[in-house]
Amino acid sequence: MFRQSLLHRPLIAAGARPSWRSGGLGSRYALRSVLLCAALVIVSGVWAASARADDMPKVVHDHVRHATLLVLTEVPGTEGSGSGTGEFINGNGLLITNNHVVDLTHGKSVEERAELADKLTLPRYHVIIDSGTDKQQHYIAELLHQSEPTDLALLQIKDDKGKFPDTPHFLRFAPEGTLQKHLKTWVFGFPGGLSRDNKVAETFGLITELVRSQSGLVNYVQSDATAHPGNSGGPLVDVNGYQLGVLTHGLFREGTKNLSGAVPVHMVEDFLRTAFYDGRVPEDADVLPFVDIFTDQDGIVEFPHIPRDRVECTVHYSSGRRTVKGKLLAPTLTVSTALGPMVPDLGRAAYLFVQGRQATLVMDGGDRLAFPCGQAKIALEFSGQKQDVALGNVSRIAFARPDAVVRYPKTKGLIIETGDGTRLGLSEVTGKVSVGAASFPLGEVCSIESEGRGRHAVSTTDGQRVPGTLADTTIQARTIWSDKPVSIKLNNVDRAAVRPVDWLYINARGRRLVERLDTGDDDLRRIAELLDSPKWEEALPLLEAAEKNRGRSREERRNLKLLGGVAEWRAGKYEQAESVLRRFKGGRDQARWVAEAYMMLLDEHPDHVFKGEPLSDPDTVWRASTYKARAVLAEARGRYKKALELDYDKNADELKDLEEALEVADRLELGIAQSLLMQVLRAQIEAHWYGYNQMVDEYNEIVEQHNDQRFRAQQHKYARRLRSLERKLNLAEEEAQRAYERYAADVTGFVVEPPKFDRDRR
Repeated sequence: MFRQSLLHRPLIAAGARPSWRSGGLGSRYALRSVLLCAALVIVSGVWAASARADDMPKVVHDHVRHATLLVLTEVPGTEGSGSGTGEFINGNGLLITNNHVVDLTHGKSVEERAELADKLTLPRYHVIIDSGTDKQQHYIAELLHQSEPTDLALLQIKDDKGKFPDTPHFLRFAPEGTLQKHLKTWVFGFPGGLSRDNKVAETFGLITELVRSQSGLVNYVQSDATAHPGNSGGPLVDVNGYQLGVLTHGLFREGTKNLSGAVPVHMVEDFLRTAFYDGRVPEDADVLPFVDIFTDQDGIVEFPHIPRDRVECTVHYSSGRRTVKGKLLAPTLTVSTALGPMVPDLGRAAYLFVQGRQATLVMDGGDRLAFPCGQAKIALEFSGQKQDVALGNVSRIAFARPDAVVRYPKTKGLIIETGDGTRLGLSEVTGKVSVGAASFPLGEVCSIESEGRGRHAVSTTDGQRVPGTLADTTIQARTIWSDKPVSIKLNNVDRAAVRPVDWLYINARGRRLVERLDTGDDDLRRIAELLDSPKWEEALPLLEAAEKNRGRSREERRNLKLLGGVAEWRAGKYEQAESVLRRFKGGRDQARWVAEAYMMLLDEHPDHVFKGEPLSDPDTVWRASTYKARAVLAEARGRYKKALELDYDKNADELKDLEEALEVADRLELGIAQSLLMQVLRAQIEAHWYGYNQMVDEYNEIVEQHNDQRFRAQQHKYARRLRSLERKLNLAEEEAQRAYERYAADVTGFVVEPPKFDRDRR
C-alpha cells in the first residue's frame, strides 16, 4: 500500500525529474492513459448522477459545485506547472487546496530541497470560478499559509483592483462528531485537470476507514468515492454539503479499486486556526464562517486579530478604519431575523459584523443573528457622551469580554441554521413543523428548502421529503443567551438545516470517553457513555458483569480496567482511582493516554477542585483538561517561533522539549496540538541534517589541523575535539532518525525518505 497524489501534473523545477514522492503522476500523459482517465470519469459521472438525484438535494449540489474551483499553478520561465482543485471557505475569496498543488518542494527530501533552493522560480496561482461554464471567471490568488504535514494551503483571490470579491458560494465545515464510518460522501473536483473540459465532476461513496494518529485523533479519512488526478485539494462533503475533509491522495491496493483519501475537517480547522494566530489571514476577511473555530472551552468567542476589551466595546467604523472604545448602555437589541423577531442580551454579545446591508450579531456560545443593518442602533457612551451608533456606519463591533463562562445545558438539543447565516442553539424545544397534512417535531427535521411561490420541502431524519405549504406555526425553545423561551417562525426561511447536538460535549475535542477509547465493544461503549452522564451509577452493574467475561482481548481488558478507575473517580474515591490509573504504563494505546490525562489533573489540582467545581464531574474533568492543553499550546506557539532563531545546539534541545510538551497537550485534549507537533518534528529533522553538515565541515577542518601538527601532544588536543564531534555527529543522526519515524507515523501529507547522512564526507 502507498499513498499517491491526486494532482494532475507535478510541480517541478526545470530539468528535475518527477517521481511519485514529489506529488504527481508525470508531467505528460500517454494517449492510452488519457483515454483510460476519460473513461473512468464518464463511468463515475453516471454513478454520481444517480446518487445525486436520490440523495443530495439539488440546491445543495449546485451550491457545492459553485464553491468548487479549478486551481492552476504557473512557474514562470519553466515548463513546471500544475492543476488541482480548491474550494471557497468564506464569503470574500478565501480558499483551501492541497499544499502539493501549490508548492514545488512538497514531498521532497531535505537534500532535494537544498539542491533546488537556488533554482526555484516564484510561482503564480490562478483560480477559475464556475470553470467550463458561461459564467467562468479568472482570478489571481495569493498564497497565505501552508502546511506540508497536513498537505494544506490557504489562498486569497483578489480582483483587478486588489479587492476581495464576493464569493457567496462557500463550504461550511462539518460539525464535530459528523465523521463516522459508512457515512455517505461526495467528492467534487476536476479529474483529469487540464486534459478534460474543465468542468466540475463528482463521485459518490462511503467512508470506509478513519485512520488515527498516535494520540487517537483521526488524521486521515478513507472513502471509496473514486478520485482521479486533478481532484487534489477538492472537497469531501456529506449529503447536506458540509465539508468533511480536503482530498489529498489516494490509497492504491492490489486487487481493489482506487480509494480516495482526505485530510479530516478538524485538521483543516486547526490549520486555519494557526493561520489566524500567525497573522496570515487578511484583517478584512469574512470571519463569520469560523465562529465555531474560535469559540473556546468556556463558550467565549474571540478572533485573534479582533481582540475584545475586558471592559469596553470597540467600534470599528467603515470609513477611515477609525476605532473608538465605549461602554454599552442598552442591555438588549430587538432584531428581525429569518426565524422571527429576537431580543438578544447584549451582555452576551461577542461581535457584530456589517457586510453590505446585512448585520450579523455573534453571541458567546456560538449563535449568530442576521438582520438588515438599517433597522437597529446600539446605544454606547464615549468619553461621557451618549450616542446611538447606526450600524450602517460601522464595519464591526467587538463587545466587552465577560469573565463569566457560558453555561451550556447538560442535555441534548438542536442547532438550526438558515441560509442567510442565522444560527440558533436550542434546548427544551416544543412545537411541530407542519407542511401540507404532515407534522413533525423539529428534532425529526433535517432541512427545510423553499421551492418558490410560498411552497417548501421538508426533509426528515427517516429519509422522507415532504413538499407543501408550511403552516404559520411557532416553535418554542430556550437559547444559551436568554432566560426566557424564544419563539421561532419557519415559514419565511429560504433554507434551513437542523442537526442534533449534545451540549455536554461542546467545544472540547475528545471530551467523550467513548471517543477517546475508540472501542468497538458495545458493552464498553455503553459503560463509557454512562460514566460521562449524570446517570453514571448505572454503569457500575454493567462494569461488574463485563469483568466476568474472560473472552475479551488484552486491549479490551485494559479498557475495562481504565473504566473501572474512572468509575472510582466519579465516586470521588481519588486514591483508589489513582491506584488503578498509575498502572497504565508502557504501550501507546488509548487507555494509557486517557489514564495519563487523569493523572496530570491530579498533579495539577491536588484538592480535586477546578474553579470551584469537583473533579468527579466529567464536565469539570474535561474543562480542566482543556484549559491545561490550550495553555500548553499557547506557550508552545511562542517558544516555537523563538526556537527557529537559535543556533543548532540550543535549537535542537528546545525543539525536543517542545515535542514533549505538545505530546502532553495532545493527551489532555485529543489531538489539539497535532498540527504544531508535526511542524516541530519536521523542524527537528531539518535542524539535525543542517547541523550534521555544519559539524562535518568543522570535523574536516580539525582533521587538517591535526595532520598539520608535528608533535604528538598537539595532535592529542585535536584528537579529543574530533572524538567529541564524532559523538555529536552520531547523536544528530540518531535524533534525526527518531524525529523522522515519529513524523512519518502521523503525517497526512506525503511521507518522504529520511535525510541521508553522508558519512564518507568525514
